[in-house]
Amino acid sequence: MILKWSITEMNAIEGVVKSVKYHAEMSENDKTVASEGYWYFDENGGNPVESLTEETVIEWVRQATMKDGKNMVEARLLEQLQAITEPVSLPWKPAKFKLDL
Repeated sequence: MILKWSITEMNAIEGVVKSVKYHAEMSENDKTVASEGYWYFDENGGNPVESLTEETVIEWVRQATMKDGKNMVEARLLEQLQAITEPVSLPWKPAKFKLDL
């Protein structure tokens, strides 16, 4: 499985990053799912915009989208990827019972 994040836009006021537009993509074999959105920051740790790297800003977004130790953007991408890679159940066949512990 391949996961790729990128920052496609960044907005700053007086040298402080206020928001970014991110793009996250997950792929496996020939299947790919993607999500993009905006993330708004209260502050950026005092780093001047000129000294930032894309990796730093991606890490800010990844950390900000964590909940209960899990990245919510990546979790949704994984769900979507699994949904398109799992076989489709036929409506005329009995459903299979699946127990997740």
